[in-house]
Amino acid sequence: MVKSIVMAGGKVRKNISDLEKKITDKYYKDKYLLGKGYKPLKRVKLKRNSEKKPLIHYVLSTLGQTPLIEDITIVGEKDRLEKFLESQDYKKPVKVIQQKGGFLENALIGYQESCAKNHSLFVASDIPKITSFSIKDFLKRCHGRSDFYFPIIGWETGIINKKRPALKLLDTSPKKQENVYDKYGRRGFRIGNMIYTNPNKIKNKEFVDLAYNVRKLLIPKNLWTIYKYMSPEIKKYRKKQLSINDLELKASKILDSKFKLIETYSTEIEEDIDSESDIKNLENEI
Repeated sequence: MVKSIVMAGGKVRKNISDLEKKITDKYYKDKYLLGKGYKPLKRVKLKRNSEKKPLIHYVLSTLGQTPLIEDITIVGEKDRLEKFLESQDYKKPVKVIQQKGGFLENALIGYQESCAKNHSLFVASDIPKITSFSIKDFLKRCHGRSDFYFPIIGWETGIINKKRPALKLLDTSPKKQENVYDKYGRRGFRIGNMIYTNPNKIKNKEFVDLAYNVRKLLIPKNLWTIYKYMSPEIKKYRKKQLSINDLELKASKILDSKFKLIETYSTEIEEDIDSESDIKNLENEI
């Protein structure tokens, strides 16, 4: 059995940094148009003729229906979430912890309050298409002795939102050679919105917060921050020579822990909701 921690932190009001991101990030130009409010409780529709429900509802419902999941801890706006949960039943024990700081601090609080002793599943609150299969499939592939498992999804699996750029990496596994993305032999990947880890085993915890904050690499100041840490790898990437293994080794070195990329075929965990157009695209699929 695995304990799950839902990362539902978020700002109720936008600030000047959000405006800066909106202006500088051309691929996410409408990312910050959700307006005022708490995103995990933003209502969307997944099925025709169904009522709109909060984004987090779909995540909690799926976790509650997944036999491998022991219980659910949510880190977010405690008062708002508890008010919503009063009328819900997710078949598993649910605990809500008040968010405090950045991603790292909230993850550590959630892990501690969940009373976990081993690896736990950290899940974003804004992936409404998540399924029990996608959870089971990812966890099944997380074998071995790594400290930090991170999912990637191949471009060829049918990722819906291809406006978002792919991470292009060489895959040295012989059976993958037919699924190339470009003439250099690289494959395209998008990252998933789950992590399987025991944060107490990650020695350089500060880098987790940094990596989360700069994950949108197309924002200019984020490019410079990540360049200072990964300049050799970035140069290799520009030469079309960076591989999955190269990235794993570098992340392991920076984190001072064993980092493993897990390829899964569940596109649902890649489809997070960041903007009004994401919601429109989601509901147009019905």
